[in-house]
Amino acid sequence: MKARFAILLLINILAVVGVVVFLGMGRSDQPPSQGVTAAAPANDSVDVLVAAANLPPGTLIQPTDIVWQKWPKENLSDTFTNKPHDMPPEQAAALLDSVSGSVVRLGIAKGAPIVTGAVIKPGEKGFLAAILAPGMRAISINISASSGGAGLIMPGDRVDVLLSQGLKVADASGAEKERRATETFIPDLRLIALDQKVSSDPADPVVGRTATLEVTPRQAEMLILGEDMGKLSLSLRSVQKADTDTLGRTVIWDYGASMAIGSQNRTAAPAIVRGGESK
Repeated sequence: MKARFAILLLINILAVVGVVVFLGMGRSDQPPSQGVTAAAPANDSVDVLVAAANLPPGTLIQPTDIVWQKWPKENLSDTFTNKPHDMPPEQAAALLDSVSGSVVRLGIAKGAPIVTGAVIKPGEKGFLAAILAPGMRAISINISASSGGAGLIMPGDRVDVLLSQGLKVADASGAEKERRATETFIPDLRLIALDQKVSSDPADPVVGRTATLEVTPRQAEMLILGEDMGKLSLSLRSVQKADTDTLGRTVIWDYGASMAIGSQNRTAAPAIVRGGESK
């Protein structure tokens, strides 16, 4: 009796083990991912406008100074300039243009977001004053297409201001003649704006009628007087300062520029006539 019971128990154990093994083999035949769809990764970042380089206070922001950069959504601030992923390209370009031409009021480190309050946009109170270096002034002069570089000189460039004028001079015999001269009136000035445009965009050149320059108080007085004395023109300086740092104020007379006039004035330099006296 005991032997029969032991045999039946062994048979039941073997049967259970066989069922377990069978079920395990059946499950192993199924691909682990069958019938399961992987969830798409969540969109957890957004494009934020950041500085492409260190922007010290007073910097006039150009399109190359700012870039879009991925930023975690959990670290976003209401003061950031950001764009959704589904924003149309033309709207994104307009958003970028709205920051270009602004002036940095507080220094912005490379890679740091362009936040509200750190920049001043054109038309906002204090914009022009924020551009100027300490102790400097802003003054505007009238220019034409030819005297303003025909659209090739842009805000942010450095220029020389030239003065062309006509003068009454006396030759060696005392006879008065009308002579013309051009001089480098004020060298190495920063061009802040052309008309109302303060940002430079090579794709959109501006032929302005008014140029706003950054000057010292003394230079401001000279420019006001220079407009009454003759015609002012702008001459673009090289970006390589070593090429132009040694250039100062120079002058050339018509007889020095023209061989035809110069051939008649070889013997004596002209004297400028002022108040009936010649010098």
